[in-house]
Amino acid sequence: MTLIKIISISIKWLSARFKWRYLKEILEKEGIDMMCIQETKLQKLQKSDCYNLQGDNNIEWVNLEVNGNSGGILTRWLKVSFRCECQVVGKGFIGVFGKYSRNTNCSCPCGYG
Repeated sequence: MTLIKIISISIKWLSARFKWRYLKEILEKEGIDMMCIQETKLQKLQKSDCYNLQGDNNIEWVNLEVNGNSGGILTRWLKVSFRCECQVVGKGFIGVFGKYSRNTNCSCPCGYG
């Protein structure tokens, strides 16, 4: 059985470049398939930031931009590990539902509040 590696982390002010480097190191070192990040504080997420985090474009993601001074969520996953079938975005949360390892159901909620 193939396991999916998921990490959930709260990282305030993701706009700081050193935090992007820190996340990239974690992804590379641990072989993470899916990452859920709370409290990004990002007003606008750039595609290039997500691609640079992984080193290629073999990823997909969904994000919830910051609301005032709180929040911001980014959930990103490797397309080869996880096939997203549904995304639910609400006030303070993201839910991603799909399949990994061919046909195994997987749900990944991410939120703050």
